Amino acid sequence: MPTQPTTKFKKYNPQLNPACPPIRTTRDPGWVFHTAFGSDKNVGALNGGICLVTDERPSPVVRKSVKLYMEKKFSADHVRSGIAQREIEAMYQVSDCWYIVQILDCYLDHERAVGGIVMEQCSMGSLDKQIERQRNKGRRIGEREVWGWLFTLSKALVVLHYGPNARDRKYRGDWNMLYHRDIKPANIFLHRETENPAVQKGTIVAKLGDLGAASSKFRLDNKIGGATLSWQSFLTFKQPEYPRYSDKSDIWTLGATFVCACRLERGYHGHEDPDLPAGEYYSSSLNGILRKCLEKDVEKRWTSYQLKTQLEERLYSEEWKKKMRWEDIEKVDLVKPVKLE
Repeated sequence: MPTQPTTKFKKYNPQLNPACPPIRTTRDPGWVFHTAFGSDKNVGALNGGICLVTDERPSPVVRKSVKLYMEKKFSADHVRSGIAQREIEAMYQVSDCWYIVQILDCYLDHERAVGGIVMEQCSMGSLDKQIERQRNKGRRIGEREVWGWLFTLSKALVVLHYGPNARDRKYRGDWNMLYHRDIKPANIFLHRETENPAVQKGTIVAKLGDLGAASSKFRLDNKIGGATLSWQSFLTFKQPEYPRYSDKSDIWTLGATFVCACRLERGYHGHEDPDLPAGEYYSSSLNGILRKCLEKDVEKRWTSYQLKTQLEERLYSEEWKKKMRWEDIEKVDLVKPVKLE
């Protein structure tokens, strides 16, 4: 008899997110200000006020070194409109996923209209900063990195859409399905992993961040506050199914984001060759994956679970690895210089 998943989630209650603990109304003074946002170029770009803090809270464990965290302070409008509350709830709901930026602490006071989140700092900054760095060097992002980052982000979306027990269809219905709704290079963060036991130490992984625009399927279906969304700034046109939004819409914006990463572009214009969205310098397999993500017909477009499954079959297949000839792929960014516009 198969064992049941250890985590069982209740059906979504619009009055209470069971994954979110009680939220304090005051900031913990143990988080000590370290650096203002902007003085460290590796932090990336996030909406709202950002600063780096250190953890000076009382602890029985002796800290051997100073570790930095990011504190995001909400604007008064975000607190009053409920955006801050929804972001906190969403981050706690997916806090078990290694590939989503982790929340460590938060506070929220509706009367004073103040609030904030303390979360992990990703050591390599955001993907849009990486694109900018590669453009300045005139070198493309290596295909091995693109495959790895796409795979970890597909895992993050599976947790958002179906929960940590996505393999078992019986338990999917108990999950409060979340849509990110703002996937773009600025909201993807690169981190040199040192703690995840499933990843070799020192590997640079991609993590999904900024759940400020996230909304649940329950809210969208019932048109509860937060269902409206201003269009993503990195897109020059709306996705095919706009204004409708679903889990497959997240897949489309993920595909558009990686087209930008492969072509080192600041925005997605949709003018790329539909057969080679990543470009001629990347493999046909990678171009094929992105074509499925950017499929205009929503019914034919992959779900996050299908994307993750397809990537697993490729990345863990010895036959496919030999066919891909990794030794050549590692040199893809040196084949030709990037043509900067």
